[in-house]
Amino acid sequence: MKRLLLNMSLILFVSACSADAKIEKEDVSKEWEPSPVFISEDRDMIGIEGKIGLLGAGIIAGEPSKQMWHFWGDDLLNKYVSVEAYHEGVSDEVNPLVRGEEYPLGFGVNGADYSHPSHLQFPEPGVWKMDVYLNEEFYESIVIEVN
Repeated sequence: MKRLLLNMSLILFVSACSADAKIEKEDVSKEWEPSPVFISEDRDMIGIEGKIGLLGAGIIAGEPSKQMWHFWGDDLLNKYVSVEAYHEGVSDEVNPLVRGEEYPLGFGVNGADYSHPSHLQFPEPGVWKMDVYLNEEFYESIVIEVN
């Protein structure tokens, strides 16, 4: 009887671990899906509606691209934006903000509560995940495709 209970427990444990691994794998693959496009005041943005959006399209690898960040939320005025970017399949991070561009958030445009102009540059084409920080505190991630 003890052996039967031990075997049953082992089977349940292995099944649970396999299910967890499958869920983790699915979550990781979703991290690299491009963020959705939404509309704010007739402008297409990529990001998370009501939280963060990036206005600007056609980012070409190796070339600076003028972009406008948009943020929604409370008490974000004058917070500094920083970004860490990761290319799909590569663990090294890059700072895509040209010249480091540490400026505080200003009043919003295009329907956002706050905005921040910047120039982004990525060293190579492909899918990039940008982790966005405000005053060095994680805020949100956006996934984009760079041509």
